[in-house]
Amino acid sequence: MDPNQIISIIGAYNDDPRSFTDEQAELVALLAKSIGADFRRDVHLKPKSAEKLMFNMADVGLLGMLPDEWEPRSRGESIFGETTGEKMAGDAGSLLGIAAGGYGLYRGARGLKNLVSNPEFLSGIRNPFGNAYQGIRSGIGSAYEGTRSGLRGGLRRMNII
Repeated sequence: MDPNQIISIIGAYNDDPRSFTDEQAELVALLAKSIGADFRRDVHLKPKSAEKLMFNMADVGLLGMLPDEWEPRSRGESIFGETTGEKMAGDAGSLLGIAAGGYGLYRGARGLKNLVSNPEFLSGIRNPFGNAYQGIRSGIGSAYEGTRSGLRGGLRRMNII
């Protein structure tokens, strides 16, 4: 490809990046890096720093359960890497995620401790079926007693015992 044509494409992108799709912007970034030309990343677009901060905070707070495909990426990031602002925002989000996750674990442990120290909770654990178990037990027992006494009475009538 003609270097003058590449420079004109890069100049058109730098003048109005909104007229390019993300895929086209990645291609322009690759062309700019190949000839060492200036590529302005998201100058006129919304910066991704705030989105990276929020994503990293949520991802670290949820112990990495968010898929990596959801991480916001700026134009040209796959070619040039993250900007300094994006790196700082991502690191700040990770620190906030650690703090939020730690606070959540602390509150959860306190709630579990309070729940376990509650005597009503423990009585439910000792007899998880509650009165249903007692009812079944007494029902089976009375049925057994009734059958036993009925059997005994019948045997007495026949003079077997």
